[in-house]
Amino acid sequence: MYPDDFETFEVDDDEPVEDPFLVASPMIRVHDLSESVFCSRAGVISLAKSAEDSDTEPNLGPKLSGFWNFDEHRFNEAINQTLLKSVLMSVLFAATCILGIVGATYSVIWIPVAYFAARWVGPQAWRSGYRLFNLVLERRRLLQASCDDFAVRPTKVQYLSWWVLRRFGFECILPDDLLSDDREKVVGKPWRILQLGDDILVPVVRKHRGRNTRGPQHTVRLMAYCYLIERCTNAKSPFGVLLFNSGDQCVIIPNDGEHRSEFWEALHDFRELLYNGPNAGALLVDPPGSRCSGCEFGRPRKYRAGVTTTILDGEELAPFLDDGFHSDCGDRFCWCPLHSNKLARMEKESENFRSADV
Repeated sequence: MYPDDFETFEVDDDEPVEDPFLVASPMIRVHDLSESVFCSRAGVISLAKSAEDSDTEPNLGPKLSGFWNFDEHRFNEAINQTLLKSVLMSVLFAATCILGIVGATYSVIWIPVAYFAARWVGPQAWRSGYRLFNLVLERRRLLQASCDDFAVRPTKVQYLSWWVLRRFGFECILPDDLLSDDREKVVGKPWRILQLGDDILVPVVRKHRGRNTRGPQHTVRLMAYCYLIERCTNAKSPFGVLLFNSGDQCVIIPNDGEHRSEFWEALHDFRELLYNGPNAGALLVDPPGSRCSGCEFGRPRKYRAGVTTTILDGEELAPFLDDGFHSDCGDRFCWCPLHSNKLARMEKESENFRSADV
């Protein structure tokens, strides 16, 4: 199960170049850092809201039908228990139906009795059967997973099934404590950690929506967690895992010099942005493409004084209104993000104008 070079596994202990913005930098959450890679404005707002948020990865995204931490033994136990419950509920459902049919010949009172009993037993039988189906399906994927092309010390980005990692021997655990590095002022806790023996810890994060592709923000996030794991523990973190929002597919990103440099560069840029504060206008690059369209910070809402007020770092911001609407990002940076809701409203207004003109 272990590769031949397991005992000699090493990760280069390269140290980052001294950052001139480090001294004045606040403690930066990994989540906020990755947001800044996606959009510099989103990173600033996310950091400002961090006091009211958790330092843990958002609990969104793929569920793997709730079986992400199952192994073969646990699958077998769950299948046996669910099968028993499914059979029991199916029998009870059939009995209630028969009771209603037969009882109706003696008294109509049996019809509502059987009806309400079936209303409770029926969904129970359905849920048990559905869970049994998913258990059998995911166990089959686990048993069919091949580890031939996987190495604990990957040299390239690789797309594979989550069950390959579980089949290889990684245990999926929930991290207990925050990982914090006071020297570099970085803190965070990944969604899960994969553990192999006592020497290998691998961070796992999840993509909440979209296609099964990775972006630079995911690389930065995983490399930050790899750094924190190696900094705060005696373990090595040879790669990170990005689990996609559907199915069991994931991608592993090696913890190598190229990917680590992306993390350090992003951290430097975010520190510089925070250091310049109000004078950081030149560093605030407009998000490319349609990144604003689904951003929660740019979602417009109808302004109501004292109700929808934007509060960042404990300070109320004056609303930057656009036809009576405003947003967190708009209030903070005095502009109008092109959120999908705004675009839809503009399109509707345009259609109304064309209709009135006709």
